[in-house]
Amino acid sequence: MIKFGVGLGPRNGSAVRDTERRRSSPKSSSSPAPPEQLIKATENRPHLPNPNPRIRVRIRIPIDSSGMEIDPLPKGAPPAAAAAAVAAAAAATNAPSSKLSRLTESLKLEHQYMRVPFEHYKKSMRANHRVVEKEVSAVVSAVSDAAEAPGEDNAVDRLSSLVSRLQGLKRKLGEGSRTEHLQAQRCRARLEHLESADPENLSEWSNTRLKRILVDYMLRMSYYDTAAKLAESTNIQDLVDIDVFLEAKKVIDALQNKEVGPALAWCTENKSRLKKSKSIFEFQLRLQEFVELVRAENSMQAITYARKYLAPWGSTHMKELQRVMATLAFRSNTECATYKVLISDSSN
Repeated sequence: MIKFGVGLGPRNGSAVRDTERRRSSPKSSSSPAPPEQLIKATENRPHLPNPNPRIRVRIRIPIDSSGMEIDPLPKGAPPAAAAAAVAAAAAATNAPSSKLSRLTESLKLEHQYMRVPFEHYKKSMRANHRVVEKEVSAVVSAVSDAAEAPGEDNAVDRLSSLVSRLQGLKRKLGEGSRTEHLQAQRCRARLEHLESADPENLSEWSNTRLKRILVDYMLRMSYYDTAAKLAESTNIQDLVDIDVFLEAKKVIDALQNKEVGPALAWCTENKSRLKKSKSIFEFQLRLQEFVELVRAENSMQAITYARKYLAPWGSTHMKELQRVMATLAFRSNTECATYKVLISDSSN
């Protein structure tokens, strides 16, 4: 039968001596129980917790009727060996969990990676929807006018112009559809890239991610050609945002040439987002365009521009408006330091 040996250390060794005495006593004349019955009895025995961590419990299970026993730990084995065995088993168990946790933390950093193409996809859909609403409304109104127009020739001319307008709408929708398809393809490719991450084999996925990071770094440092060649050679065009940076490059180049038109067009496309973030980028661009008109000595045009585009900002930026409007009284070669910094060529 199964024997339990309990040791209490040097303070109380009577239990150990009693156990050894029972081992050395003569065996019962009855035949030992078969191993199957012993194992079944062991499975049915309730598990008792060990309330005293100082007590060491040894379980000796007979393998067969000959009385052979297995000792879980060799006699005299140091505690350090047992601790090392337990630590090795725990490390082997925790290794997959550790890899999975590292992968999870890495995927948390991929928010912007999916957000950029998705935002562009929504932007394309909204733009196409606005175009359709505007053109359809105009066509319906033009058809009504053509029906009420006197004379057959007049009606035919109006209908011909409507046909041309509808053809233009078809062309715009075709371009918008291609843009939507491109952004949807990028979203799909990036989702597939994220799904391909395997905790057991991250080398290839990490290599692709490293190339993505390198392309992004080059684009942010204005190495556009190098970034494009790297993306093309590694076939990761759908995993990087080269077109976004190229669009930003056009705006930056125009501003360096004192042209605010492309930047204002970008502000119009992203007006709701700029308003939500309380950005004053559009206001600064309007001020710069006003200053350019003053520098060119187009005073009347500058005043008209200020009434149309700068007046709405007066409730929140009156001090800046007053300072800029005062430049109308000065020329670009003025020596007044307060306004020279605004309208001199060296300040831009």
